[in-house]
Amino acid sequence: MNYNEIRNFLVDLIGLSVSEISFVRGYGIVEDYFVLIFENSIVRYRIEVETNFRVVDCSRVLLVFNDLYLDADRREISVKRYRKQQNIEKTLLSQNLKLVNERLHESCVINSAVFQYGDVIIYTDSGINIEITNDTHLEDATLYRICKTTKDDTLRKVVMVKNGELCVMD
Repeated sequence: MNYNEIRNFLVDLIGLSVSEISFVRGYGIVEDYFVLIFENSIVRYRIEVETNFRVVDCSRVLLVFNDLYLDADRREISVKRYRKQQNIEKTLLSQNLKLVNERLHESCVINSAVFQYGDVIIYTDSGINIEITNDTHLEDATLYRICKTTKDDTLRKVVMVKNGELCVMD
């Protein structure tokens, strides 16, 4: 799978509902990542994003990865307080995920774009864009994983950096 195949994969999102954006905390054991769910009655796409991520509307940024390290007052959370929370309940990210999911409720994907360096923009009919940004030169770093599930089949791909190039693995 190359750049064009990634693009074709993302074109398949057009018309699908945005079901949920959530966050999985890795607790230092595995990487933290966002989970994006797009689906209809026939197909379900799950995109797990380990690289930089944000959700924007036409006038402002609604959510960014670094919200994980801020409290509701937009102040940096102490390491002690961050580690004491069960998941992400004390973070701005938790608050912003609720807001974004409310705003995206019943919205659909109207377009998507992928760039040769791995960035992705998913456009919705609610005016909100979901953006994945390749922000690493780290060798073998995973940017995102894509899983497409139908009643008959599951297809999984991992988009990563290998030898300074965008690479897609099964």
